[in-house]
Amino acid sequence: MTRGTKVMDLINRYIYAVTQKLPESQRADIEKELQGLVEDMLEDRGVGVETANMEEVEQVLLELGPPWEMAARYRGRERYLIGPGLINSYWSVLRIVLYSIAIALGIVYIIDFFTSTEPTAEKLLELLVSLLSVGIHGFAWVTVIFAFIEYRGARQVPNDPWKPSELPAIPEPAARIKPIEPVLGILFSVLFFVLFTFSINLIGVHRFDENSIAIPVFEQAAIAKYLPLIWLLTAFSIFNEARKLITRKWTP
Repeated sequence: MTRGTKVMDLINRYIYAVTQKLPESQRADIEKELQGLVEDMLEDRGVGVETANMEEVEQVLLELGPPWEMAARYRGRERYLIGPGLINSYWSVLRIVLYSIAIALGIVYIIDFFTSTEPTAEKLLELLVSLLSVGIHGFAWVTVIFAFIEYRGARQVPNDPWKPSELPAIPEPAARIKPIEPVLGILFSVLFFVLFTFSINLIGVHRFDENSIAIPVFEQAAIAKYLPLIWLLTAFSIFNEARKLITRKWTP
């Protein structure tokens, strides 16, 4: 890697680190603004991007400050339950969770409609009540998860002096997670939750004839003891998939 390439790579890593903490709608404009700002500061030192060395670029970046501080200046204020850097991902995950809940409960309702002898009106009322109840739980889960991610990110600001050389590399496009992967992960997590919480009786051997019967695999009373664990596993799974959707890369 030539000196000019290393210089541009360092600048790009800094800009990437800043813009990832800002709303997606602002990133392109701020990226151009930061690029111009760095070039102007280098020109004030009598060098250009092509001729600057690493030490000169590092001095410029040190003057600009750590990426999280620069991002905070663009945001204009510091305290958020869910900050601008996460808000778009928050809405995306919330929509995915709510849609998944609607799909899962809809599937359960359709299956139950064809296998149950209860009146249709009662089943429809149960569906609406379940949609409201589970939807509220889903909203609460996603909000708490993203608030925790925001809080954890704020707590991870290092106390040691910041060094531009420690900026993480920009992820390669080929190494980034496709959005469909965490979306499917969230969908299956919600399906798992709905199935074991509301329709455990559907897991079993079904016989469809004049006298439709179902032999359940799990005893509902026994599974009820493990519901808190099931909810915890679902929340952890959604948290993990949300993290993937935010970072778009595989991280340990």
